[in-house]
Amino acid sequence: MTRAPHLPAWILQALYLAARPLLFIHFVIYSHTVSKGIFPDGDPAPARPGPDPVRFLFVGDIAVSGFGVLHDGMAVPAQAAAYFASETTRGASWHAVGTPSLRAVRAQRLLPQLDAFDVAVVMLGIPDVLLITRSTDWGDDLERLVAAIRSRYGADTRVVLAGIPPMQDFRPIAPAGRAVIVAQIARLNRESERVASALGAEFVPFPSWRVSEMLHEQVFSFRTMHRMWAQALAPAMVRAASPARPAAPAPLV
Repeated sequence: MTRAPHLPAWILQALYLAARPLLFIHFVIYSHTVSKGIFPDGDPAPARPGPDPVRFLFVGDIAVSGFGVLHDGMAVPAQAAAYFASETTRGASWHAVGTPSLRAVRAQRLLPQLDAFDVAVVMLGIPDVLLITRSTDWGDDLERLVAAIRSRYGADTRVVLAGIPPMQDFRPIAPAGRAVIVAQIARLNRESERVASALGAEFVPFPSWRVSEMLHEQVFSFRTMHRMWAQALAPAMVRAASPARPAAPAPLV
């Protein structure tokens, strides 16, 4: 693979700023698409029975809200909890909060006023990619979110940060827009990995895929995306819920 030449930070930032109008158009298209899209219908059943149940909180955008699937059992939270329960034979309950347009800077406002959670899974990034959020701002937003989670639910609450999926494959995009999206995903994911390392969380990159695997009758299959993403997250959820897990760092002040 040919590596892109190293450019000074100010040049890179100028390039991103120049691309902002292009990606804002894609953000408008994305917002319109999700407003007209399919979401789960009916009452969710957020629990898998079993001994010593683990309480999961999911915070995010389309994966958490279930975009593109017909019922909650097909969305990432339910499928990931099911994989967790199958792997550990433990019970699992989960609570999902988020909207397709949720940005990291606003996520802590949605944290529920509930008793406690053992593990929080954060699945954000698509709106932040399209709105060209600076990587430093993204990192600060994630740090504040992790601190808010641990402050509200307990300092030992474990956190899993999910990488941003290759959203450039969700719909046909011109090469220029595609290149900017790929670069923006990469730099935000690098910052997510840094935050996870610094705060004792775990970063889970999106699983590799071939575009052909994600198509059903030539249309992108969000159902397949939810399943693959849940399978990738489940091992990290198992590790996070392990009684032998190390203590989490104290919340940031």
